[in-house]
Amino acid sequence: MDGIEPDLVDRARTMLCQTPDVLAVPKLQLRWVGHRLQGAATIRVGDMPLSSAQRIAHVAEHEVARTLPARTG
Repeated sequence: MDGIEPDLVDRARTMLCQTPDVLAVPKLQLRWVGHRLQGAATIRVGDMPLSSAQRIAHVAEHEVARTLPARTG
């Protein structure tokens, strides 16, 4: 079983935390599936409409996707 390099987790967490309006990242999981990196994160945002929170989550996902290698989902 392949482990996740700590640098990848640090890079993902840093990108998520640097996304505007992301207050915290209480949960972050990365795993290799074959040669593809899959990830899931829980982000905390302030009190706002759901549509705004979804926009922030989409931006955060995009930022992480361009930072990490072979990332899906």
